[in-house]
Amino acid sequence: MREKELRFALVCFGGISLAIYIHGVTKEILKLARASKAFHFSPDPSAESKQRYIYPNENVTDLTDTELVYFDILKSFAPDLELRVIVDTIAGASAGGMNSIFLGRCLAHDLNMDHLRDHWLDEADVSRLVGEKKPPGRLEKLFTKPLINMFSNRFLVDVQLKEKVREKLPALLNIWNLKPPFDGKHLLGLIYRGLDRMGDGSRHSLLPRGHQLDLFVTLTDYHGFRRYIPINDPPIIEEREHRHRLKFSYFKGLFTSVPEDSFSDFEKKDLPALSFASRATACYPGAFPPAQLREVDHFLKDLGQDWAEKENFLDRNFRDYRLAGLDPHKTSFLDGSILNNKPFDQVISAIHGRPAFRKVDRRIVYIDPNPEELSIKPTGAPPSLLNTIKGALSDIPMNQPMHDDLMEVQALNQQVRIIKTVVDSIKPNVEALVKEISADDMNGEVTADDIRCWRNLANARSVDDAGFSYEGYARLKVRNCLTRLTRIIGDICDCPPGSAKRRQVFSILQCWAYQDEVSFTGLYGHLLKEASARGKLLDWVGDLFDRHKEDAELPAWARFLVNFDVNYHRRRLQFMIQELNKLYGEHELDVQALDRLKGDFYKVLQKLDTLEDIGFVSDPTRNIIREIFCRLLKEPFDDDPSSETNSCSLAAGKKELSIALDMLAQDLNLDKFRAVADGLIAEQNNLSWQETVGHELTVSYLGFAFWDVITFSVMGAKDLGEFNEILVNRISPNDGSVLKKDQNEMPLRGTAMRSFGAFFSRADRENDYLWGRLNGAERLIDILANQASLEHLDERIDVKALKKRAFLAILETEKQHLSEVPELLEDLQARIEAL
Repeated sequence: MREKELRFALVCFGGISLAIYIHGVTKEILKLARASKAFHFSPDPSAESKQRYIYPNENVTDLTDTELVYFDILKSFAPDLELRVIVDTIAGASAGGMNSIFLGRCLAHDLNMDHLRDHWLDEADVSRLVGEKKPPGRLEKLFTKPLINMFSNRFLVDVQLKEKVREKLPALLNIWNLKPPFDGKHLLGLIYRGLDRMGDGSRHSLLPRGHQLDLFVTLTDYHGFRRYIPINDPPIIEEREHRHRLKFSYFKGLFTSVPEDSFSDFEKKDLPALSFASRATACYPGAFPPAQLREVDHFLKDLGQDWAEKENFLDRNFRDYRLAGLDPHKTSFLDGSILNNKPFDQVISAIHGRPAFRKVDRRIVYIDPNPEELSIKPTGAPPSLLNTIKGALSDIPMNQPMHDDLMEVQALNQQVRIIKTVVDSIKPNVEALVKEISADDMNGEVTADDIRCWRNLANARSVDDAGFSYEGYARLKVRNCLTRLTRIIGDICDCPPGSAKRRQVFSILQCWAYQDEVSFTGLYGHLLKEASARGKLLDWVGDLFDRHKEDAELPAWARFLVNFDVNYHRRRLQFMIQELNKLYGEHELDVQALDRLKGDFYKVLQKLDTLEDIGFVSDPTRNIIREIFCRLLKEPFDDDPSSETNSCSLAAGKKELSIALDMLAQDLNLDKFRAVADGLIAEQNNLSWQETVGHELTVSYLGFAFWDVITFSVMGAKDLGEFNEILVNRISPNDGSVLKKDQNEMPLRGTAMRSFGAFFSRADRENDYLWGRLNGAERLIDILANQASLEHLDERIDVKALKKRAFLAILETEKQHLSEVPELLEDLQARIEAL
């Protein structure tokens, strides 16, 4: 049996009224995740839930339709392939951002979504979005009606839409005060009630334990905030940044006995923050008034509630504002699509370093409701004044290319291929070296001290074998540690990111790390040669890489790595899990025992994750760091660690700084993590699978020192994480579909009036919602069929029959809710029957 995870990182573009189409697609993604949860709920292969759809969450009252199709596909893969589908990263802008928030809360706590159908179909109408605003007077309508009639005759072809615009648009326009036609507070209330009606369900989730969900939504800060950029001369410049993003996360640790390892930004207490994010990211300029945090306070006051988690939300998402001396309450936010309509960068960054519980197929799936038409050709004549202004202020800024982000994905895939090739090609040599280091003692009783000694030897041997290339590797590691430590100390000292003070913190730490710099390879090479000559290699190497012994004469940079290189330990554990994943299905091993071992590795990783912010730093350490750096930051430092200026500036505080960093190293306590990992590896060599799992994991564990010299030099600061190629899939009405009579057919109606069209017609909203579900189901079945192809299980599924079944299930469910499109339902029924 092979285990595999199909992981989705979802990107939702903006689309104004095409939000209804996006809702239909995200609903299908939720249903696929539910089908996967139902199939994998019981680990017992003979359980009844493996044969028929039995949903384990009684609080979910949504209607069941395509879940049954997805469930049967997953069932058809078993027992050869156990495929689990997980959505763990979402990023959205504007209409896509609002749908991302709805989907994120449903995924985090396995909540209901069916009620949102009514929200979109009933409430997303211009006559409702105005809220309680005073309608325009008779005099205003006298002016606006002729203009609207002229506009509709010239630009609108659809007769029904033309009638709806003439009927509803005059009631929106108030030409005397030029206020936006729609009511922001009313929209906030709709969003809040939609999120609230999902339910509570904090006991449930569609994320398996150990998986984290990250949700990002983009905003545009109207005023902008100050950012610092280090350059050569002057050292620091400032710029105004208008792009902003909000982040929400969910995580439940692998171990129920450690409740502090779990957190959620999607519970009832977080509804105000989620509502604000949704209201702000979808705040289309001119249609809605700018969003402000104070609007949420007023809304909650009317409900007799308060925002209990407000300070936590602001601290997580507006820390840069506060460090810059800005009050986020006083700023205004506009639609996220203005400057970041295609937030691939957020998901690409988030999926680096994701843990791989088993073999992973990573997909970035993006929803583009209205792909750009590329048929426009230059005419040679310059654009008119109005077209130039319109293009510069609206069209061009909101149409950022995604080329650079997707090319970054391709570059990452190339790196993954190279590193996998390198790891596989040098594995025989590494196995021989490990055998030499351990002197074949792996066949006897192995202790944690044995593993520690062999690890130290492997580390030292990797230095000697790497030769001059080790210097570049070591410098890269030191630089990476300096960057991480600068962030921690900068946060402790309240230095804004990119500021002159934070840059100076980096210079101080760099100067300290290199204060007695010697050749990176010279020290270890000398020790190895002299120790080998004396026949006392272990005595000389000792704990060289674990802790500073008084007789080891370690330079400052080596002590620095020993004490602060957290990422090295993360990479080693991630590498071990990748190697462990390869053992599933081999040697007829006990899968549950492998899972328990992998859980032990992840437990160490989870504890390492707690070292990523300043929460691990004790109060005495914080106080002394603030005191010392408050004094050192008054001294001049530059970027050259060996400069005389730096030496003089550091001289006065060198001893105190060493004490502070030693205290910080004690708070980190990396020795504890090394000892736990050593013990786990030793234990596997003393169990019944010593010659399989024990030996293979020992080779990987000790050999990582050799592999990391190569892989870290290629990947740099990026975590290996899943260490898989990333494939990109699009879901769009423009994609080829078995339901289309003509592949150039554009089935959506909301694209009219620059994508505002569906706000005027319920029939158009019903049309777009239904096509969203149909497109979503078809593309998800295509992705599952691709899994069957990759695993050579093609003969088990009939793709066209599955699509037909899914389409019919959708129509059967939705026809009772779609009263305005009988012709569409009839036409689609005929198309489906003809498949």
